[in-house]
Amino acid sequence: MAALLLTLFRPPAIDAQGGIRSVYECVAWTLPAVLLVDVLRARALGYGKYGVAVAERWTAGIVRFIAVVVCFLAGWLESVVVAVLASWLPGLVVGLVLHLASGRRSTDGAALAEADAGKIASYAARSWASSVVGLALIRATEVYMAANSTATQLGLFVIAAAVADVPILALSAVRDIVVRTLSRPEVDFAARLGLMLRVVGGLSVGSSIAIVLAAPVLVPLVFGRDYGPAVAVVQVLVVATIGNSLSSVLFAGLAARDRPQAQVVAQLFGLAAMIPGLVLSVPTFGALGAAATVAVAQLVTAFAAFVITARSMAFPMMALLVPNRGDVRAVIYVLKPGKTT
Repeated sequence: MAALLLTLFRPPAIDAQGGIRSVYECVAWTLPAVLLVDVLRARALGYGKYGVAVAERWTAGIVRFIAVVVCFLAGWLESVVVAVLASWLPGLVVGLVLHLASGRRSTDGAALAEADAGKIASYAARSWASSVVGLALIRATEVYMAANSTATQLGLFVIAAAVADVPILALSAVRDIVVRTLSRPEVDFAARLGLMLRVVGGLSVGSSIAIVLAAPVLVPLVFGRDYGPAVAVVQVLVVATIGNSLSSVLFAGLAARDRPQAQVVAQLFGLAAMIPGLVLSVPTFGALGAAATVAVAQLVTAFAAFVITARSMAFPMMALLVPNRGDVRAVIYVLKPGKTT
């Protein structure tokens, strides 16, 4: 339905730009496969099959990368449609195959029949609202720069974002695992949320420092010397990555306690910081100004999510952040063979 509506009611600006309509429609008609993979991934996580979900994410990413490289070497990337298909379809096919091959025969239908449809619909609607605002928070910068900056500055920002987001890709499964773990009634919610927040925060800070140090070598090596100015943009954007990682854990905690709508409030604070920041910084500082604005917006979002979580659930705020000896023991326990979260 979404693909059909997007095709029938595409914005007039799509038709006004030569060659964009075919790309738009290609992306729109991958939505059914994208959503199916998302459903199958959620099902795997629901059964505790974290290995399947993680394997699918990594394998799909590697296959997409190989497909793009092959198209580049063959000279096919001159066609934007081919580029879109190469970067989307192989990963989707791999995801479908892996999940369907590992499918578990169960009483899913009976479980859904017994569930409260009203509660499911309410939760889905509230989660959807937070997803829409979150998408605006992620895409606002690129949309604004496309209309109010040069192609060079936009290119620098996109390259920098791709590099700075590496830690996010590595931690992409954390949110799903956090939701499932914290949804268990027997779990000490505050203690487990604090542990995950501190561990993810530590991993994010460590990986971000590594990217800051590697960026002066990595960016020119991978993208060429012309993209040297993107190094500073990468180094600023990693701050946004840290905020994004922390927000993901806090949002997962809120979702696990049936409060996904609280995410919208935190994200709106981030948008409120981002929009004026873009207007003031992009015309003067270009990609670097946009990166600083995104970093501030993500930190504001994370702080708002932290305050909302602590207050709405009556947690002492510092208890979520201060490390303790139990953190080390918990990490060692989970890392032992045969142990799970």
